[in-house]
Amino acid sequence: EHDDENPEWFGKQQATMANCSGRRCQLFDVNDRIAASWKSGTRHITVIGAQDENEVAELVAWLEGDQQGNPS
Repeated sequence: EHDDENPEWFGKQQATMANCSGRRCQLFDVNDRIAASWKSGTRHITVIGAQDENEVAELVAWLEGDQQGNPS
């Protein structure tokens, strides 16, 4: 969790925009995993190491309070 967007964390990699459980997410390829960042209220959340976009969407839903159990 952090105050501002920090795309510089991912070097010169281009972000892919996606809809992750109703949130606008920036996705970055990091080796064979994904890093994702999205705005939550006035803060930003970044997750590194997701397997794919579906896992990011599941994490977003869970962290934003729309969870149905635990993320896998």
